[in-house]
Amino acid sequence: MSKKKPIQHLIELNIQTKYAQLMKVNFLHDYFVGGLLKDFEIFPDSLTTLRMKQYHLKAVQEGSGILVGYGETVSTTSAISDLKSPLKLTFWVKINDQNFLNYTAIPFEYGNNIYHFTNKPNDKLEDEYANLSSDRYVSEADRLPVSGAVLDYRLEEAQENLLVEVANELGEIVFERRYKGMTSVCTLNLSQEPAGKYTLLLDGLEEFSFYVAPEGTKNIFGVVDIYIDPKDNSPFSLFEDNLPVKKKEFNVHFRARAVRWKYIISETNANNPQHSEHEIYDNSKTDKVQKFSDAENVVLENGSKAVVFTTSTPVPFREIQEQRFKIRSLRGKSGVEWVTDLPNPSVKSLLKVENNSKKDFFSEIMVYL
Repeated sequence: MSKKKPIQHLIELNIQTKYAQLMKVNFLHDYFVGGLLKDFEIFPDSLTTLRMKQYHLKAVQEGSGILVGYGETVSTTSAISDLKSPLKLTFWVKINDQNFLNYTAIPFEYGNNIYHFTNKPNDKLEDEYANLSSDRYVSEADRLPVSGAVLDYRLEEAQENLLVEVANELGEIVFERRYKGMTSVCTLNLSQEPAGKYTLLLDGLEEFSFYVAPEGTKNIFGVVDIYIDPKDNSPFSLFEDNLPVKKKEFNVHFRARAVRWKYIISETNANNPQHSEHEIYDNSKTDKVQKFSDAENVVLENGSKAVVFTTSTPVPFREIQEQRFKIRSLRGKSGVEWVTDLPNPSVKSLLKVENNSKKDFFSEIMVYL
């Protein structure tokens, strides 16, 4: 019995040219049931659109990723296999879900920053998972400050006869200036350079990296920079010795945010409480049993009494939450055992911070008995 041939992606543009898959970038997220990011857009910048036409490349967003195809039969322009120098493709990433940060394990603060993903191996801490982020999962380490094409960089202390250089992601020096005498401000002019990651060097030493975005980054979360480099022999290369190109799949993988769940148990009739000896237990059908802190008696802002339980460890948010918690108490004068289900928190709710911390978040759930 013959084996079926694997399905290949073919993007058909016209009779003369067919496009076979060169690479795909998958956007993964542990929050979602299928493990794939939802409700986002990825699209090329204007220079990449031009370059793809020149090299007979085509890009389409397919499901939770972007697929790039290359022309298999090209008669008028250099094919991708004829490349002699690196070709860079830039794709903007826009997140449309307003609750994205609530369920994603990255800092809440955006500021004037952008998340940068690339197949250049220079700063990778991990490459086993074909990750375009610096490590297996997206983190604060992937965030770069955004700059215009011309910027003034102020030094902490004035320096004398300073050599100022700016290198692109390929290590090429694209700006150089020697300041004579003392200087405290360096003016960098990258107006002739494309969007990309750049690094400032002072007297040959790296000072900091930043991202230049000539088209602006309004409503843009991140950027994917793909280098098609015939001289690249890293695990991220799109070339190999015996073939002009090889099909590759890369990943941008987000972790789900994990927070402590804080249940505040209050009586509907605070003046005549009916429940005592509260206890929360895990009724989930999972291997790991979630434990809770001991009951804490508190007084709410409105003066009513309540009992607080907090999960002993943070719980990751999920599109369909696995956790099933119940509360047990003694009800009425006779002390009849009373059990009911507890609600799970929603990612649509505002998270709160513990002791004004920027990292220790919790989800507060009010329960009235």
